Amino acid sequence: MAAAYSKLLHNTCYEVGHTWTPFCTKASLDILKSASKESFKIYFTLYLVTALFRRRGIQYFVRRFLPEILQSSLFLTSNGVLFMTSFCMWRRILGFYTYFNVFFCAPFCAGVAIMLEHKSRRGMLALYLSNLAVEILFRMTVARGYITPLPYGEVVLFSVVCAVYMGLFRAKDGLKEPTAKVLRFLVGPHEESKKEETAAHPGVPLRRRVAAWMMQCLKAVRVPATVRNKLAVYASELDDSICHKLEWFTAGPRHRVCRHSQSCGAYTVGGFLRMFSVGYLAQAVLKVVGNLRAIVKKPSLLASTLLHPDNRGLGLFLGSFTFLFRTVSCLLRWLRNRDSESHGYVAGLCAGTSMVFYRSSTLALYLMTKLAETLWLKGAEKGVLPLFRNFDAILYTVACAFVFHAAVFEPHNIRPAYWKFLSRLTAGHFSEMNRNLLEVYGTQASKMFPDFRPKLDPRFSSLPE
Repeated sequence: MAAAYSKLLHNTCYEVGHTWTPFCTKASLDILKSASKESFKIYFTLYLVTALFRRRGIQYFVRRFLPEILQSSLFLTSNGVLFMTSFCMWRRILGFYTYFNVFFCAPFCAGVAIMLEHKSRRGMLALYLSNLAVEILFRMTVARGYITPLPYGEVVLFSVVCAVYMGLFRAKDGLKEPTAKVLRFLVGPHEESKKEETAAHPGVPLRRRVAAWMMQCLKAVRVPATVRNKLAVYASELDDSICHKLEWFTAGPRHRVCRHSQSCGAYTVGGFLRMFSVGYLAQAVLKVVGNLRAIVKKPSLLASTLLHPDNRGLGLFLGSFTFLFRTVSCLLRWLRNRDSESHGYVAGLCAGTSMVFYRSSTLALYLMTKLAETLWLKGAEKGVLPLFRNFDAILYTVACAFVFHAAVFEPHNIRPAYWKFLSRLTAGHFSEMNRNLLEVYGTQASKMFPDFRPKLDPRFSSLPE
């Protein structure tokens, strides 16, 4: 394999890269046209949804909305155009290609592009690309037979990451916002050590508590206020017999060190119902929005979309996470007769197994890289680890170079959704590389396109037809 990597490829950039046109300038302009158009569509949708979700005022749309879209679109477009340009320049200057030349071309492109993006978004982009690079590296090692995938490996990884996260969440000054805010929303505020104890059982009628709980769930997924108010009225009119049974359940045993106001049973079950509702509704809304055109043409699809298994999967994932974390936390308080920050590690490890309902290696890897960033920053605050200037830009550059390398030599090891994104960004031109010539490196470069043979102009190519 090492001998194959050292081989030189003396074909032109037209024969290897931009096979749809023999002219380097036109190839770059084609990428510019497709990438700028697709980038604007992506960021217009992203910034619009974000602005509506955060309830931005009219001044934001007048002064910042369009400039932010154009700046991010310029960043994304620059990645593609500069890579195409540097790919051609490499061949013109050195006269050959190697297995490692993408590593030398891509850092320049990614480095320039990331500096064009908003500084506040660089860290998030760096984490996303590094997460993707780690996933691709894992797939490469599996494809080469270096390692064997562990069954439910993403669940194991997620559980370990959750153990550390929830341990930090329970510790004083362990996590900063907005991470702590997300976990507080997920498992409730009563598991933070800094929170004071609440009254054992507040004298609030159950009808009002159910209505308040329903309002909180619906508000979390941005259901209009008029709909929320109507549903709250229905909840406040529960049958008396049902209310008496629920009152008995909520007034059950609660350990003296538990900070929640209800019984431990009601606390755990209520957490499950709340987060299951949030997860189900959130996924259902995303499904409806994603299939809106099809639903408008065929309204009967609405029912199947609302009842899609993915909706139930996300609901069970979030609901089970909250249920397991609260259950284990309460159980440890009963068994040890005291509360401890260390309970967060055990409860987080158990809660992480909830990913069996919604398995996602992408989420597990992202949280792993985010945790690594959190731990590094905590070490830097204590003076144990160094803090590098523009580290987010450096990390993005390295990760992007690796991803571009994989896109050229091993596209079959890239996440399918990301490959579709690259194809849309380049109007399908990334798939038109002559990867048959790259087979000399032994990476199965043409595995995804075994029958593709570019129609090259014989005036600009010496390859046989």
